Amino acid sequence: MPGNPVRDLHDSVAGSDDAVVASTRPATTTDIEMRRMVEDVMAKLRPDGMSVLDIGCGTGVLGLPVAERATRYVGVDLSSKALSVLHARLPGSVLLNADVTKDDLSTLGTFDRVLVYAALHYVASEAEGELFVRTALERLAPGGRALFGNLPMPDADLPHTPWQRLGGVGWSVRRRLGHRPRREATTSMPAGYCIPLNRGLIEQWLRGVPQVRWRWVAPRVGVPMQRTRADLIVEKSLAPRPSASAISHELR
Repeated sequence: MPGNPVRDLHDSVAGSDDAVVASTRPATTTDIEMRRMVEDVMAKLRPDGMSVLDIGCGTGVLGLPVAERATRYVGVDLSSKALSVLHARLPGSVLLNADVTKDDLSTLGTFDRVLVYAALHYVASEAEGELFVRTALERLAPGGRALFGNLPMPDADLPHTPWQRLGGVGWSVRRRLGHRPRREATTSMPAGYCIPLNRGLIEQWLRGVPQVRWRWVAPRVGVPMQRTRADLIVEKSLAPRPSASAISHELR
């Protein structure tokens, strides 16, 4: 996979002993915020006793706690260096170095849960984004749940309630007044490489996937970048839908 800036970025930080750096979180992210991120994902994904496919698993900041609760864990990532780190931490797990927009994942089978956290926003085109979403949800078993987490969104598309917005502001003020770690910023992606995401675009991709419905939720206050990010929960029905026009796509 030559010349892929997403892979190159994560290869460059995979060897860091600092989980914030290795997962490309903002340089000022605190340990408390990392814990809140993990807790938020666990609450929304519900991996206990489930098989889980983790797309964009990296070095396992989320993969490790998920694997502890799952009956089967499979991680997929572009970065071979990140997978080497995760393999040392989870030697018994299946880890695949692959690009979900190019490689066939069908041999992995289906999973009760699919996790895509802080990864979808790396797509370089609308066609690539649509393929990413479709490929991920093809691995989701009927009755299963997928979490597309930490999606950067325009302010108008954020699902935050007024209380969540206020809480996010309060958390930001608290951070400014308190201790913030000192570390160098992670190398960023090339300008213009990734396409901007919005609700309409992602929902357009979802409408091309049969048997799914979804809802937008806000990250927990204190999760890194909570004020500008949204989470998306997607569920696949157990039986085929009667028709696309007969029911609403959205979870109520």
